Amino acid sequence: MKVLKRLVGIFVFFTLLGVVAMEAQRLTPRIDASIGFSNGDYKVKHLRDFSGKTIMGYRLSATLDVPLVSVLYLNSGLVFHSKGSKADVAVSSDMKMSPIKTKIHYLEIPVQLGVRFNLPFRLFCQVQAGPYFSYAMSGTAEVKDLGVKNSYDLFKHHAGEFFKVKGKRFDTGIGVSAILGRGRLYALLGADFGLVNTIDDAVDKFNSDNFDMTMKNASFHFGIGCRF
Repeated sequence: MKVLKRLVGIFVFFTLLGVVAMEAQRLTPRIDASIGFSNGDYKVKHLRDFSGKTIMGYRLSATLDVPLVSVLYLNSGLVFHSKGSKADVAVSSDMKMSPIKTKIHYLEIPVQLGVRFNLPFRLFCQVQAGPYFSYAMSGTAEVKDLGVKNSYDLFKHHAGEFFKVKGKRFDTGIGVSAILGRGRLYALLGADFGLVNTIDDAVDKFNSDNFDMTMKNASFHFGIGCRF
């Protein structure tokens, strides 16, 4: 709950900042919808490092462009999206590789600095980058133990017969995006690179070994949007 309160505080701060900026310059609200593709960068002590397999998700956002000076602007708002991945890890007592799939639904606040250029024929392009702060509203994990698939809440401390994994709700990282549009409509392409280990612990319950497992989110998305 502390993390959620911090996210609300950040959102309120930038909302107030936007209200102040509105007195001097016109804000540009934006909404967009994207298809997302995410995977995970896994590291497991005593085993090996490997990349997760990509899964498809969604990304919905409502943000504001706050003009600063010249072509510079600040972008922030609210984003709802999903992240996760598939991977094969040793999750049973015989150490055979088995699949694990995670999918997490995040509420996110991006804080990005961007540049905007107006082009001929009412075209425009924008490039922006900056940190994001996410809180996981919900998350599930599917683990296959001894041929039996189990689905469970990623943020509760239980799992299959031999394996348990618990996730962290807070995530932060760097986001980048590029926009090309005409008039009010635009297309966008973006990516997020997580900096926080989103796995709290991963334990083999058969012999109580802790896998010392880390997983950082990585994703990219493309979609369409509208400016107002």
